[in-house]
Amino acid sequence: MSFFSKFNRQGSRDTEERGGILYLKKTNKPFTGLLITKSHEGLNPRDKIPTSEVYYKDGLKHGVSKTYFFYKRLSLKRQHSTQHPDDENIKENLYEYCEYKEGKKHGIRKVYEIQGGIIKKEIYENNFLQGPVYEYDDSGWKKVWGCYEKGELVPYKEFYEDGTLKIERNWKLGIENQLIPTGNWKNGLEETEYDDDGYEIKKTKFFDTSHTDGTRHINNVTYYDRPNPNWDKIVEKEFISYYPVYPPTNLRFDDIKIKLVRGNGHSKLEHFSRSPKKLMLSYETSKEPDSRSYLLTTYDPWTDEKKERTTNYFPRKVYGYDLRSTPGRSWEREPREEPYFWDNWDRYIEQSPEERESTRIRKLSIREENNGSDN
Repeated sequence: MSFFSKFNRQGSRDTEERGGILYLKKTNKPFTGLLITKSHEGLNPRDKIPTSEVYYKDGLKHGVSKTYFFYKRLSLKRQHSTQHPDDENIKENLYEYCEYKEGKKHGIRKVYEIQGGIIKKEIYENNFLQGPVYEYDDSGWKKVWGCYEKGELVPYKEFYEDGTLKIERNWKLGIENQLIPTGNWKNGLEETEYDDDGYEIKKTKFFDTSHTDGTRHINNVTYYDRPNPNWDKIVEKEFISYYPVYPPTNLRFDDIKIKLVRGNGHSKLEHFSRSPKKLMLSYETSKEPDSRSYLLTTYDPWTDEKKERTTNYFPRKVYGYDLRSTPGRSWEREPREEPYFWDNWDRYIEQSPEERESTRIRKLSIREENNGSDN
């Protein structure tokens, strides 16, 4: 009795498919049992290993199907008699696990990479994708990439305990039936808008104000440009940061703290006071060709007088665009704003309108007197 017949197993050479049904060769009996498809690489019969194991019932796939990676390498020393030592456990390298029912995918399907980690998990019902599809990165972190209802793409949604929407994602088919994001995505306190080709065009983050009246208030907004032909990443073209909300203060959409605009090699960042809203300072790319310096402009809070000078420093996004609390500020290494600049603005904001006007008149008078003495 052969190994295959003893365990009701057959090799691919012992069966044939007719009309979508698998039969034992030279019979009209549909096959039931485990079908093992073996590789035929190498000259030694011992080099033949299973590359797939599929259960059948009445000629149709029914039960678990397993497909394995195959990469048999021969030893350089004894090419025709031994396998490469790294290939000893080749059968353990599962590529695909899939469940079938009466010839149709029905149940879990998993796909693995060659080192053994899972890269995709999905569920089928009567041969149709059903529910979310999960993809995994090298660290094992999973994400939802596609959601289906009877094989049709549908939005994926998650909700908070109180029933409010927490996560929403939408996809559509792109080139070669690859999924690309589309429309508005929501993920807690973050929303992302995509164009028709799956590129990010706008990302909005909100303050966590659930402890107040539940109204969402914008923390910051980023606008993007599509990648150019020589670059495969989206490019930030504008970033706007808003002042935080403290009850019972209501955030107005003009309560901008930081505004950064980029384009054609030019960058300009502006910092505003909140109440009253006034431009405090700005950093801007030098207009001189090939210059690596930046133009820093500061404004006097009372007279709006501006002072300009060049600097080698430009605030980066890694610092959170909070110019006042930038980590690692060093006046010795890189003087930035004028001395007492922030203190003056603090004093201005704390003053009443009458005090601001009085200080403005006094400072203008002093400036005129100094100009007169210079003459």
